[in-house]
Formats: sequence, C-alpha cells, structure tokens
Amino acid sequence: LVKGVFKACCAVVRNDINVALFILPHAVVEVLRSTNYSSFIVEEITAVLQSTERINSDIQTEEVTFIDKQDLSARSHGSHLFELSAQAVFSILDHVTRWGRSPLPSGGSLVKERHIRENKIAAEFLTKIPQKLCAVSSLRCRAYARALLHFEAHLRDSCNNVCDSESATFLQRLFVEMDETDGVSGVVAVRGVEPTPETQLKLLESTGALQDASACYER
Repeated sequence: LVKGVFKACCAVVRNDINVALFILPHAVVEVLRSTNYSSFIVEEITAVLQSTERINSDIQTEEVTFIDKQDLSARSHGSHLFELSAQAVFSILDHVTRWGRSPLPSGGSLVKERHIRENKIAAEFLTKIPQKLCAVSSLRCRAYARALLHFEAHLRDSCNNVCDSESATFLQRLFVEMDETDGVSGVVAVRGVEPTPETQLKLLESTGALQDASACYER
C-alpha cells in the first residue's frame, strides 16, 4: 500500500517541491522500516550538511574586490538552496525521532515486538548522524535552538560532557547569536580568557550598555 502511494506521487513530486518535502520524511521511515539502506541515508544526510557548511563558509570568507552581481546572486541562490536542503534533513531527523518515540500500541505480542524493533532501528539510525555537524549546520541556518540541542548531544556522546576550547568557542558564538548574555558570560568565565571584541560588543549591546558599546566601536 505504501509503495503504491509513493509511486502515485512520483509525478507530483517532480513538479511540486512542497509535496516532495512533505513525503520525504515518511519515505525515509519506510526505507528504514523495510530495508537495510540506513547507511546510505546517513551518507546522504552527511553529504548535504557538509555541503551546507562549505557553501556558507565560501560565501562568508571569500574576499571580493570587484563584485560580479550575477555571480554573487548565483552564490546566494546556491546558499539558499543548501539551507533548504539542511532544513529538509532536520525535518527527516525530527520525523524519525517521533517515530522512534511513539507510544507502545495496544495489541498482541507480534505488534509489541514490531514496535520494539522499530524503536531500535530509529535509535540506531539517529546515533549514526554526526551531532556536531548538525549543530554547525543549524547555526549557519540560524536555527539556534536546534544547534544548541545537537551540540549538547555531541558533548554528551562524544566528549563525555567535557567542553574543550573549540567547543567553548562554538558555544560562545552560539550564545552571542541567541543574545543569551548569561550563556556568553558563563562560557567566558569557564574559559578564563578575555572575550573577543565582537563578543564583548554583543554583550554590551544586549545588556543595554550603549555608551560602553559606543566606546568599544571607537576602539
């Protein structure tokens, strides 16, 4: 039945991106449920997130002397498409998470065994997704709450809750973007290092110390 529905939607998907984005998470769940292609999906997701990071980095760091408006527009369009791709990935991860956390249905032992098996499939799939890469891509897409969620998972699973200098730098940048002055102050205190001028300026502006911020601009 599910296969028939997806097949019937093929023609629409080619011409309506919204339908494709709606169907994609459901299609991924069906693939995880009935096939052994989870590694392929993980590779695709990782490739999309890495591309998002690379394209945004190129646009932000490239030195432009004589700006070609057409080239700049094409790059911005490419960045927008990659951000949409990242958002599609996030919708997949959310859908798989909900699938894996669905409540135990009523029924016999076969129904319960299937439910346990599907929860295990979802959990194993999610553990293969690089949380740090998700956090970086979320930050670049300005999904700050999601970035914090994924980075906390990265610290918990990969760093044994230890926040090294690189992690502290990322958290400091994230809290600056979120206008979380307490978070920035906490990270600065933990690091024991003077904040960068940009971070200090953001702190002053967010706390209403506009005169100090103006003096910081003058320096």
